Amino acid sequence: MCFIAAARRPLIRSFLFFQALLAFYFIYFIPWYSCTVISHLNLLKYFSSLLEEDLECSV
Repeated sequence: MCFIAAARRPLIRSFLFFQALLAFYFIYFIPWYSCTVISHLNLLKYFSSLLEEDLECSV
């Protein structure tokens, strides 16, 4: 009941909206971003290892 009464005030409503956005950011975006960064790093390691093998073969 207190939550509904607090949602009528514009400042508190915007604060609750901001908290919901932060929760969405921490729950969804950070794990997705860390997974993509890790996969990109793994791809970079893979390609750099391929380049090192190519350099060893060319010498």
